[in-house]
Amino acid sequence: MNYKRAIIFGVVLYAVFFILYGLSYVVPFLNKESSNGLKSYIFTWVINIPVVLLLGKWYFKALKPSVHRGFWLGVITILVAFALDGIFVLLALAFQQPLDDFKTLYTDWKFYTTLAEVILLCTVSGFEFDATYSKDK
Repeated sequence: MNYKRAIIFGVVLYAVFFILYGLSYVVPFLNKESSNGLKSYIFTWVINIPVVLLLGKWYFKALKPSVHRGFWLGVITILVAFALDGIFVLLALAFQQPLDDFKTLYTDWKFYTTLAEVILLCTVSGFEFDATYSKDK
């Protein structure tokens, strides 16, 4: 495992999710108020596929791809996302902001489906990619 690249992978993917979350408030079709946010999650699930696979190709350029490495890349990515969410929670607490959005997010089944999709896509990227341009470290 290349932990530095895995953390960078997680941060970039988190930033993409953050941008998509912002877009869901701007685009009327994806408005979170409609059908309990399902449209915005479906949009995110579809966009995740090329984003995770492209980032996975970048990650596996440094090492030989495998299912095991892909799975652990997904787990590390989720841990990075939780850590970054934790920073936002601490900032919200520091500025005495309500944590209702975090409570809503962490109690929604769609959120956990997204986490499972990220782990699955990372595992698939480890399985699918050949080692043609990869360096094994």
